[in-house]
Amino acid sequence: MFGNFRRYMWPIFGQTALDALRVIDWAMANLAVGPEVYAGGISMGGDIAVAIAGLDPRIVCAAAINSTPDWLRAGTEMAPGEPDAYAQFFYDGFNPLTHLEAYRRLPAISFECGAEDRHVPPEGALRFQEGLRETYSETPDRLRVTLHPGVKHASTELMWIHSLEWLASH
Repeated sequence: MFGNFRRYMWPIFGQTALDALRVIDWAMANLAVGPEVYAGGISMGGDIAVAIAGLDPRIVCAAAINSTPDWLRAGTEMAPGEPDAYAQFFYDGFNPLTHLEAYRRLPAISFECGAEDRHVPPEGALRFQEGLRETYSETPDRLRVTLHPGVKHASTELMWIHSLEWLASH
């Protein structure tokens, strides 16, 4: 998969985001979950949590560790490759960084990023934050990117603590 990231990973991101919506529907119907839903994840799981925060208004808060809203992953150590039509469909429809308008309802989103991460570079989260600066101007505390110096693609105890505090406070 990492030899052609775009062709193989973009459909996984997009289809998993769609599947998450069905899981939420099921949990609401069978487990009395909701009406507000929280999402979180590490690496790809965080990418998907951020994507569904833009797709589903029931998601009020997302916490992502070593994740990015930029499916292009500019600066990654992985070979980007070329998407096929199927992969491009998911990128065009669900990539958070190119769908900033999907976040107008202001879901609370936190990124905990390794400052030295070249697998999932933190620059995408910073561009997302900058792109949404005006949207979140009256509630800037609802969108946070924290860089952890010296950390590569690894989740640390501090990242976990920050993420759990984020979810609990929103």
